[in-house]
Amino acid sequence: MSAFKGIGLSLVLLAGAPLEEALEFFQKAAQRRPTDADTFYNLGILCYKMGKLEKAVEYFRKSIELNPRNSKAYFNLGIVFYKKGLKSEARLMFEKTSALDPGGKTGELARKNLQALKER
Repeated sequence: MSAFKGIGLSLVLLAGAPLEEALEFFQKAAQRRPTDADTFYNLGILCYKMGKLEKAVEYFRKSIELNPRNSKAYFNLGIVFYKKGLKSEARLMFEKTSALDPGGKTGELARKNLQALKER
């Protein structure tokens, strides 16, 4: 695990680390750096990939608390809410994402998801 020190989630996963090992790594990182929004964002992604939706919500919310301008955390929180059947909460997260990232890729994806929610 020490081979992963200081690198991001995508590199950990590309290195072939099992999700459980990556989760343990980022949980330890969160203990060492409890104010790092990116660490909590990565924990949210991992928990989502592992089907641990409640923990994913917790971690995305913590990431947002630490960095209220993190459009990707709002977007992924919206994805988790949608997967849980909480469409109104998902809509709010996608609206916030769109407002935070009006010209970016994450904002564009959020607007597509908002449109899809309207059509359902």
